[in-house]
Amino acid sequence: MTAAEQQQWAHWKREHLSWASHGLMAVVLLAMLALAGLFYMTRQFHLHGAEVDGANLAWVIESRLDAALRRMDANLVELQSAIRAEDLGAQAMPARKQALNQLLRVHQDASGETRSIEYFDRQGDLRYSSRASAAFSVADRAYFQALRLQPSAGLVFSEVLVAHSDG
Repeated sequence: MTAAEQQQWAHWKREHLSWASHGLMAVVLLAMLALAGLFYMTRQFHLHGAEVDGANLAWVIESRLDAALRRMDANLVELQSAIRAEDLGAQAMPARKQALNQLLRVHQDASGETRSIEYFDRQGDLRYSSRASAAFSVADRAYFQALRLQPSAGLVFSEVLVAHSDG
């Protein structure tokens, strides 16, 4: 090969390899853009799925809580009709007290969602309970004070508390 041919060959290689390297870089760049788009779409898909799952879970929790509160409300209406005026006096008959405690236990066991059902008098002192526990008062609790001030308040939720009955 002559010097002129070698020079032509070198020029042709530089020119074509330059185009080839530029083309290869363009292909790599397009592949990276395609992967980035795929990652973004996958992320969006998973975010949407998490949003749907979260909404479904919230709906399930809400419906279960609603059903539990409705059952408890029905239990309380039934229990309210079972407690008589003489049961609220200072000295309830021991047999009657035992019968009411047993009735509370039956309702608690039937619900499966409550740990105990307790009845307190207007002063906040424990009168009847679905489980054996020492006498205690809830007069210092904010939920009791709120209901004492406004009996028509209905359902009142409190902060998480340590129970007086079992700590």
